[in-house]
Amino acid sequence: MLKFQEELLKVANAQKDYAELADRVEELRKEKENILLTMAEEKNGQSRLKNKGKILKTV
Repeated sequence: MLKFQEELLKVANAQKDYAELADRVEELRKEKENILLTMAEEKNGQSRLKNKGKILKTV
């Protein structure tokens, strides 16, 4: 994503059309956000399973 952001700055500073690059950067930001959300949900699920395992061991 950093590569696209740098390219976007170059194109914008040259006063060329950068709409396509800006769209790509936005797509990558959304993709990153979705990946981070998925990772957080998986971590939460793992934590819940671990806690349930501890409870079952005490029974």
